[in-house]
Amino acid sequence: MDVDFDKRWNDEAVLQVHKGCLAQGWVFGQEAFERTGRLDCEDVSFLYGEDAAFEYSVWKYEISALQDIAVSHDMGILPADRRNVKRRRAKRESAKRGADRDRSSSFGYILRIMMNETISGSALPVSEMPGSVSPGSALPASEMPGSVSPGSPLSASEMSGSVSPGSALPDPERIGYIAMDMDGTILDASYRISPAVSRTLCILQSRGKKLIIATGRVLGAAVRFLEGAFEPDAYVCTNGADIFGPGRMRISSHHLPADGLRMLAGLARRYPLLFCFYIGEQWVYERPTPMVTFYEKRTGIRGIRTDLDLIIEEDVLKCLVLGPHDVLLKVRQEIDAQAGSLLSTVFSHEEMLEVMASGVSKSRGLEECLRFFGGSLDEVIAFGDAENDLDMLMAAGVGVAMGNAPAPVKARVRWIAESVDADGVARFLERLFPQVEDEAKRA
Repeated sequence: MDVDFDKRWNDEAVLQVHKGCLAQGWVFGQEAFERTGRLDCEDVSFLYGEDAAFEYSVWKYEISALQDIAVSHDMGILPADRRNVKRRRAKRESAKRGADRDRSSSFGYILRIMMNETISGSALPVSEMPGSVSPGSALPASEMPGSVSPGSPLSASEMSGSVSPGSALPDPERIGYIAMDMDGTILDASYRISPAVSRTLCILQSRGKKLIIATGRVLGAAVRFLEGAFEPDAYVCTNGADIFGPGRMRISSHHLPADGLRMLAGLARRYPLLFCFYIGEQWVYERPTPMVTFYEKRTGIRGIRTDLDLIIEEDVLKCLVLGPHDVLLKVRQEIDAQAGSLLSTVFSHEEMLEVMASGVSKSRGLEECLRFFGGSLDEVIAFGDAENDLDMLMAAGVGVAMGNAPAPVKARVRWIAESVDADGVARFLERLFPQVEDEAKRA
């Protein structure tokens, strides 16, 4: 594809670069970036309109993601860039060691590395990324997933902050079920469960407490990362769309309506983002983007490219949209406006918008699961770190936000655990059940 990068930008030039990047990979994208990558999005908007600026901003986002995915996984790195691989790896390891308390999730941690690394020695300012915040600037609470609008009332109990030694803890005698999110709650940035968390959960399970996983992942993608750690008694998967009991027996499932799927397919063709549609354990997509490879690694499932018209009548559990947060906000607004009665939306991360059938949520899924066991929400202690966990945390008898959760999430629950990297779930449960800590020390 031959594009004249010296001509002035217009809608068609931006679209050509974007399509060329997808078709020819980041080797093409690097050339484009070196010639035009420092052009400010506001300049493009002023000269050629918002549509051109939108295409340009998404193209820059995908170029940065594609380059860093290649470096992270040793995929097709240009010879000129091979000398930088060790330096990049050292930089990532250093960042990983120093950034533990403020990670909102493993996905977010990796994305932050993607957004801040350089492209062939040319820095990509964070401020030029869609939805970015300049270093040192505060992110308004209203822009955070799960945010609370200024002036909205919060009870004293909702603002009570973290639990420190000596603070009031809930009554452990009433707890019969432990529900927990995975990513950013028990899974760290490397998708691992620490021995401390695994040991504590296994001890409590042996004492009769039932363990329930409540995740946005499908069953297979959840089980894959729990093997060798512990075996949950039940799974609330796909943000409540797929419920499994003992022995991974399906209790219920809830699928996207056909009219909702048609609308989502239309959005997938209009927005240059990654739209993933889950049919059972498999996810499919129509538009290839650099994020496909990254998301395959995250889920452990290889995506299948297909014509979205072919899935309208299929049993689709959810649609996941990946991209810049400010663009996802526009997608969410369109979904709410056009299909608010058919679909529900929730952020599992700033860069991940989850779309399920109306009424589907982790709290609803947890209720279905508890009915199977004959339990109630009052008997549940729930742990989570994101907007898609918030309804579950507020519905449970005891809702605990992780220390790495966004501030708006922590503001809505009474108890705060330490971060996932500090084994927050284990530490909180050990304070709640002191005998577990004693047994863990003896083990």
